[in-house]
Amino acid sequence: MYSEKTKRRSIICACSFIIMLPLSWISVPGIGSFYRILIIAITALSLFFNGHIIRLPAVYHLRRYFRIYGLCILYFSASSFWSQNPSKSMVVAAGYVLLLCVLITFIQNCGGCECSVYNKCWRVIGVLWIILFFTGEKTTYAFTSRASLMILGTPTDANEFAAAIGVSVCIIISALFSEKLSPIKRLFYVCVLLTLIYIILMTGSRGGLIATFVGSVVTVLVCSKMDIKRILGIIIMMVLLSVILIYYIIPLLPADIIGRFTIDSLQKSGGSGRSEIWERGLSIFATSGILRTLFGYGTYGIDTWHNQIIQMLVDGGIVGLILYLIWMMKTFLLFVKYNKKYLGAFITLMIASLTISMGPSYKPLWVFLLMTFIKEEDVENETIYYYN
Repeated sequence: MYSEKTKRRSIICACSFIIMLPLSWISVPGIGSFYRILIIAITALSLFFNGHIIRLPAVYHLRRYFRIYGLCILYFSASSFWSQNPSKSMVVAAGYVLLLCVLITFIQNCGGCECSVYNKCWRVIGVLWIILFFTGEKTTYAFTSRASLMILGTPTDANEFAAAIGVSVCIIISALFSEKLSPIKRLFYVCVLLTLIYIILMTGSRGGLIATFVGSVVTVLVCSKMDIKRILGIIIMMVLLSVILIYYIIPLLPADIIGRFTIDSLQKSGGSGRSEIWERGLSIFATSGILRTLFGYGTYGIDTWHNQIIQMLVDGGIVGLILYLIWMMKTFLLFVKYNKKYLGAFITLMIASLTISMGPSYKPLWVFLLMTFIKEEDVENETIYYYN
């Protein structure tokens, strides 16, 4: 059992990784990401609070998942030793090692607070994105009206920013469709939701918008009890949201941003040049020798491919890609079985990863994957096995 003091410490340590996510874009001269300093500090505090003891998950299926998670991180860290660009790969490998610290620290503390606490953290992040976007400095793209967030002088990539917002969108939708909320709180969440969608549109991220839309639909489907009353409620809410978007939000967007979301614009730009980048990456892999085919060129050993699947294939070879796919499939199955509320957000990140590379520097993905260690739903007649 957790004492109240231990519980408070656990909540602070585990939730800090989520609440402080905006800091992952801040760069400190000579050190790098400010989030890196935060990780080291929380890890040290966690070890101190837990008496310098590291505990692995006691539940059998979570211990297995922990091993898969850790194995993937260690493999891509080790790939720097055979990298074609060792200096860059070593820096990225250090990022993977820090992710391993995040993983170990989180599982030491996540049992101290309930799943609802983490849900609230992700909603708070959604509100933080809004505050930072409208009150902070913005970075814009040349000759366009696209806008993304600039945090303490460090610009965020529009597509990465849109994907991070998509996670909060899905989790807020899950609250609207699965929790009993007061009318004022429900209205507040709807306003936050619409504002987040407006920000995604302002980023001009087509991949982020598609990913958020698909993830939102999945969230509605898995969080709703499909009786006639609930179906009618969903239809009415979707109609109202569509009317607000079409008549009140889209007219606020500059014409060039609206133009980006047309099929004609996508075909002309080739996905902002991504199709040529993907072809080049696949061509390099296809003409590689047997060792490079199996084990890749090392983490970011050649380039950034703006597609996580191609990135894993070129960086880690067939072995790395198989490990990554097994890991993501296991993550998907755990969310389906134990925490369907997070399924839509996970799918949002997976679809977004088809247009951006989500290396260790992209903390929203890696921190979100920690939610697989949080169990909200009990499975009927399930036997839980524990390690002694």
